[in-house]
Amino acid sequence: MIERDELMKRFQINNPARSSEVDDVSSKIFIPNDYLSFLRVSNGLSSLGRISLLEVEDLFERNVDYEVGEYLPGYLMIGDDGGGVAILMDKHGLIFENDMGTMMQETMVKSAESLEQLLIDFNGLTVSER
Repeated sequence: MIERDELMKRFQINNPARSSEVDDVSSKIFIPNDYLSFLRVSNGLSSLGRISLLEVEDLFERNVDYEVGEYLPGYLMIGDDGGGVAILMDKHGLIFENDMGTMMQETMVKSAESLEQLLIDFNGLTVSER
């Protein structure tokens, strides 16, 4: 589990998401357990020059706008790198990257074994930045 203190050393974090907001969004789209756990620690996060992770209130709209459910069923866009690369999580908690303009499974790149690995071990750096 990701510790709030560890995140604070590396990123600008937010207060935990409110349960009512998480329940509302979870009733509309599937949110993997690992991202639900993250939202209980910080409702999204940001960093200069690295990734940003979505707040719970933005998850539904972002995934609908980019038609993630249609083109990448079983995945949830949880953020981006600020340069056109989506950060996605599958139902098992694996992290992938994909160009936001293509959204095809064939173009996805595995980024990390978990959100914790991406944020703590890789300091939020995408594959191309490591």
